[in-house]
Amino acid sequence: MARVNFSQTAQRLTLSNGYIQIEFNCLHPQIDVIKADFTGTGSYGRNLAAQGEDALSRQGIVLERYDIQHPGIPSAGYASSLGIAAPLTINILEQTAAKVVVSITGIVDDLAEPLLTSSWRLTLAEAERSFQLDISVQPLRELTIAGICLTSYFSLPSVYGLFERGVVQRMQSPLACFASMDRLHYFYALGKGGCVDIITPEQQKVVLLNADQAFYSSGLQQVLAGTFPTCDQWSPNDWSLAEPLSIKPGQLWQASTRIGANNYDFPVAHLPLATRMPFAELRTFYTAIYATTVGSLVSYEFQGEVSPTLAAPEHGYASLFNFFDPDAWESVCVLLYAGDPYLQNEARKLIERSGAAMLPSGQIPHHFNADEPLYQAISGAIQTGPNIFWISAALQYAKVSGDRAWLQAQMSQLERALTFLLDRYDARVQLINAPGPLWIDVFIRHDYASDTNAFMVGLLRDMADAEDFLGQPGCAQELRTLADNIIAGMNAHLWSGDHYITQRAVDGSERDFVDYDANLLAVAFGIAIDERAAAILARIDSGPCTHSRATYVSERYYGPEDCYLGNTGDSRITMGRIGWADGHARGAVGDIDTLEQKIIEPLRSDLFSATWLAERYDCQGYNVRSPFYHEYPEVLVMLLREVVFGIRLQLGEVVIHPYTQTNYHYQIGNIQVDFSPRSIYLSLPEAGERRFTIYHVLPQASYRIQTKERTQEATTGSDGILRFVSASSSRIVITLL
Repeated sequence: MARVNFSQTAQRLTLSNGYIQIEFNCLHPQIDVIKADFTGTGSYGRNLAAQGEDALSRQGIVLERYDIQHPGIPSAGYASSLGIAAPLTINILEQTAAKVVVSITGIVDDLAEPLLTSSWRLTLAEAERSFQLDISVQPLRELTIAGICLTSYFSLPSVYGLFERGVVQRMQSPLACFASMDRLHYFYALGKGGCVDIITPEQQKVVLLNADQAFYSSGLQQVLAGTFPTCDQWSPNDWSLAEPLSIKPGQLWQASTRIGANNYDFPVAHLPLATRMPFAELRTFYTAIYATTVGSLVSYEFQGEVSPTLAAPEHGYASLFNFFDPDAWESVCVLLYAGDPYLQNEARKLIERSGAAMLPSGQIPHHFNADEPLYQAISGAIQTGPNIFWISAALQYAKVSGDRAWLQAQMSQLERALTFLLDRYDARVQLINAPGPLWIDVFIRHDYASDTNAFMVGLLRDMADAEDFLGQPGCAQELRTLADNIIAGMNAHLWSGDHYITQRAVDGSERDFVDYDANLLAVAFGIAIDERAAAILARIDSGPCTHSRATYVSERYYGPEDCYLGNTGDSRITMGRIGWADGHARGAVGDIDTLEQKIIEPLRSDLFSATWLAERYDCQGYNVRSPFYHEYPEVLVMLLREVVFGIRLQLGEVVIHPYTQTNYHYQIGNIQVDFSPRSIYLSLPEAGERRFTIYHVLPQASYRIQTKERTQEATTGSDGILRFVSASSSRIVITLL
């Protein structure tokens, strides 16, 4: 159904192309039907336009006028949906299988005494998931009013506004309006099996709409004239209090809007139509990124900050943001993996915001209370996690963006943050003496703790790569040697038969809960190999709750005496971050069945059925704790990108290491990888000369590597790994000779 279909009756105009269907109501002028089918077969989902009862008959995209409040005279609102003052003039400007363009004139704002008349032009092309709406509005007489809007009302629960200044999100709001004078980069609303997105290139004034009890759930007012009385905060819907606006004949207001629709819970405006990426993978990425991670950003109000939850209508942790323990690290990674310059810039702001509040000692804030940096966890613990994950997030930004100058400018900050950790290194036992837990703040872990030391191995190697990349090989070698020393220290002092213990105190005493997180990190980072790795995974897999969803906390229970403030809330649950470590551990040992069947697929199923997930799972697999939490959707994205597809942009290097020899197509944002053992296509951001290491191609085979600069050949060894160096070309074609 690629062709565009058009039908006309006295009541309706219908345009459709298999991907999207819109209907214009000729008797109550508005677009009151918006349906979509992502597959393009014409099996449209539900109507995404508003479905509730309204005194002005508004149910979709409508022209509105608002009066100001006069003493003793109630203010009023008017809408084109009220009806027609005279028959509309409908002209079919183009009608082919490839495109339909329809013009509608004579649309007014009021039946009895029209003030505004408008012309609408609808354009729908074949094989597109969006349509174009262009309108022009003129006054018929002089009047003083409050405002004129082109308003879109939807039956979708959550609204998202991506402004130049930052992101706003809201659902279930008792206050209906959020007005902004900032340029709107992108708008969408989603939930309950649908999404509508809007791009308004020249729009400077908008009002986001979200209502708990109204005829609509969400929407957008494109302000053509007037200024909403309250800006930059959620407020009651009351245009009547706006400054008076005098209008008269001869004025003209225009708006050009691109509107996309989907019958799934993710926007389609930036999605390439021709992608060959499997739908389940694509849906996972786009749902997790745009429904959850983007919505967790609070950067419109607090620049460079992110919440652990969406606003529904308030955030689950109130005004506590930027938890780099590791919540904000996960959000940074997912924003970067979106491949969207706007979101990658938001990721950079998160890193710089927390980095700017670093103490002279090098300590990174644990989190912020609104604008105030706090250096202790909510539990009162001092954690190593904020420094570890802030450094890791900064390095990840440099890897994905390829911004060498930014990394060079930040390197002294990164080294200072690392020194805060290395000052706690004890050369006698070759271990970090941690002040508290790595990433579970309520658990009492300290001294030579296995969680912090395990993650430090990976972090030190990453920092060594950064030093090498910036021309400091001596510093790089020192860091790699230190990583090797910690591996030796863990295996000498923390190993206990089939796992690493929780901690060894300075006095030699031990505490052990058989922690799943630390042990999985040890496998993932190559601290435990061969028999030790197998023993760890066998013991973890024997736990009755291990994979109720992703991964349980520990084999032994952390009671009140084992937790700060006696808070055992994290003792009998799973955590997404532990699932991330689990996924990397399974990838390291080639345990594909567990990775797919116990970690990824159950979470993917939950994401598809619920869209938004809560903070944790219990032993029975029930989603519990704070709703609309960021972590589990983000962990899915991270594991798919890093392990399943194995796409790792490094500093000066690109590694493609899928978890098994396979054929796949990956296309998210500005990254495309079409992989098979015989041919590979890469489309990557340009980043200077890079080494390429590609796994799971044919052994002892010759390949041709073509870029715009040159053609070269390379031969694999018996390991089936292809290695070559290429210039900054963004597109590389590799074929078997």
